[in-house]
Amino acid sequence: NALGTRLMPDMPKRQDYGLWLSIMRDGHDARALREPLAVYRAHQAGSLSSNKLALIPFNWALYREHEHLSVPRSARALAGAAWNSVRKSRI
Repeated sequence: NALGTRLMPDMPKRQDYGLWLSIMRDGHDARALREPLAVYRAHQAGSLSSNKLALIPFNWALYREHEHLSVPRSARALAGAAWNSVRKSRI
């Protein structure tokens, strides 16, 4: 395949996000589509990703330890992710 073999990072609760970040860091694009490509079951309350506030320290660790971003860039990425989460919940 075009991406080759990839492993998810060993980051609690952030494996899939870390994989997407590494794919994009290697020069591949990710774009939002306005059409559904799959149907899936919605998260239940209490699932790993349902509490966005609880994920903040895991996102911070991902930016700093896996992506090796500086403190200012990590803060900017965290703010951007928070904004996107708020924006998505209003759509």
